[in-house]
This record gives sequence, structure tokens and C-alpha cells, in this order.
Amino acid sequence: MTPLPVLLGVLLLAGCASLGLSSEEPDRETAARLRVAEVAERSGQPDMALSLYGAAVAANPGAIEPIRRQAAALARTGRLAEAERALNGAMARQPNSPVLLGEMARLRLRAGRSHEALALLDRALAAAPRDARLIGARAIALDLLGRPDEAQAQHDRAASLAPLDAAIANNRAVSLLLAGQARPAVEILSPFAGRDDLPERVQANLSIARRMEERPGTDLAGAMAGE
Repeated sequence: MTPLPVLLGVLLLAGCASLGLSSEEPDRETAARLRVAEVAERSGQPDMALSLYGAAVAANPGAIEPIRRQAAALARTGRLAEAERALNGAMARQPNSPVLLGEMARLRLRAGRSHEALALLDRALAAAPRDARLIGARAIALDLLGRPDEAQAQHDRAASLAPLDAAIANNRAVSLLLAGQARPAVEILSPFAGRDDLPERVQANLSIARRMEERPGTDLAGAMAGE
């Protein structure tokens, strides 16, 4: 049987948007660096992206958004320890930032430390209680902790706050698929199918959900094997 964290690691969609609200408006030069870094990363040039994120951090040592993006990019390349060090440095200055707490929680989820992630997300939500991405991340932590009923309630709340967010919809559907509820998962993902910007993972998960619906008794791991 495939372990739950492995299944979720394949199926869940973290998205590029930050966990936690940020009211920062970077200056023009920093904003340009961040845009170019994002393009470089999407084009398969992670070293260039990290160099640009690092330059943005150096030019704005107290700003949250450049360090968040740098940490997220480091995590995506598997450099979790470096990402954590970067966030810890920023959190020493701003320990209650929901953006930084959310990003640290994401690292904890990647590392399978779901209890720690949940505690961080609770702190972040105390500062930003209606942040849909934070609520959705909390739902993922609950899924990983084997608390499906609580997780679904949080997924539903996140979706009510951000009904057009594909990452939130995807993760809500995956939670339902884990519980063997294929039909509601299909209903959640189907409205996103025609979007030009739909991530490939969402389309793949919709296909898995349809496969499970068409073959009653097929579990999630079995449906994934048919991808």
C-alpha cells in the first residue's frame, strides 16, 4: 500500500502564490527582479532564478516577499535546509508574519512534519483568519495526520473563500479521493477543465477521479496506476 504522504506529495498542488497575506508593494527594481526570476524558474533555469531572488533579498533585507520567494524556490529544488535557514532569519525579525509562518509550514509539510506544520498554520491563521491558502494548507496537514473529517471541513471553508482557486479546488478533490468519494471530486474539478492556465496536475487528477467513478471499488492508488 502506498504511504499517504507519498500519495499526497504526488497529487497535491501547492501553487506559486504565497501562503499568507502580504500587503507589500516591492519597488520597481525589486518587482522586475522577481518577475524575471519567476520566468527563469518556469523556463527550467533554477540557478539563475535563485541568483535573482538572492539579489532581491540583498537589496531589500527587511522585506518579506523576496525572502518568501527565495525560500520557496530553494524548497522546489530540494534545498530544504537552506530554505529553512532563510526563513528563520526573516522570522527572527518578524516572528508573527502570516506569510513567513505559512511558508515555514509548507516546508514542514514537505518534510513530513505535519504536527509542526499545523502549529505554525494555527499561528498564521490567528493573524489572518480568512486567508484561503492558509486554511487550505491547514486542511492538507490534517489529511496527513489522518483526520479526514476535520480536513474536509477546512477544505470546504477554503473553497468558500476562494472558489476560483485551482490549487484549493485540486487539494479539496484529492482529500475526497482519499476517502473514496470520486463523484464529488469530479464535480469539484470539472468546472476548471476548460481553463487555459489549468495546471497539468489538476487535469491529471480529474482523469483519476473519473477513472475511480467509472470503476467502483478502485482506490486512489489503483486509479493512479492507470495514469
